[in-house]
Amino acid sequence: MVRIAFEKIMAGMEDALAYADGDASRGTIHQVNVADVDITHLREKLGLSQDRFAALFGLSARTVRNWEQGVRHPEGPARILLQVIDREPEAVMRALHVGVQEMFDSQAGLNVAEGKVPYRAKRSKWSTD
Repeated sequence: MVRIAFEKIMAGMEDALAYADGDASRGTIHQVNVADVDITHLREKLGLSQDRFAALFGLSARTVRNWEQGVRHPEGPARILLQVIDREPEAVMRALHVGVQEMFDSQAGLNVAEGKVPYRAKRSKWSTD
């Protein structure tokens, strides 16, 4: 069993080295294309100010402003986060341990947008503040 595992690992290493040397037949690229998100539209759809949006989703207010003004553009994980916020804001809030049930009013949208639910950012145990 160990020998079989070793042989599979070696075959994978050989494929990786061959691919790195230009032999595209020995590997497959899996690339995820993440569409751009109109941050201003997303934020307004949720009924949030820049500061509230930033606080709720663990971003800096300056970053949100820079994105909206076109000074900078979200890249990598930020693009993915924005895509998930656009499609499933409740899931992101659940993941961030924000009380979704208290925040969402089935008829009016986000309660935090109206200031009905106070939001306090949780401090990370790694925070240096």
